Amino acid sequence: MDRSKGAVRFLASQSIPMTTSGIKKMLRKKGFKSRRKVKTNMVSRDDKKVRLAWAKAHIHYTVTDWRKWVFSDETRVNMWGSGSVSFYWFDKPGTIQPHQTTTKVQNNGVGVMFWGCILW
Repeated sequence: MDRSKGAVRFLASQSIPMTTSGIKKMLRKKGFKSRRKVKTNMVSRDDKKVRLAWAKAHIHYTVTDWRKWVFSDETRVNMWGSGSVSFYWFDKPGTIQPHQTTTKVQNNGVGVMFWGCILW
């Protein structure tokens, strides 16, 4: 659900008529600022545990050990624009919280995939 429309509906249910732009103006007046949400990979709780275990198992590696590894990744570029952009409101800057991010899902829609690798 679009949170700004949800806020308008909630206020209307409380007999407080206000538009989306009115809500934004009020938040700015109260010192809040908006920022673009950071796109993060969708990683399950189990996958996070596996990644942490892998990192701990390899913490003792030397430069010579790492020279035997190749790290690869891919990224997708949308053909018709950058996709949706989401924003969040905050009043005090700090560590990024989960509600300030948005997940990205690979392979939906029309786009081009790029692949690359890093090695020593």
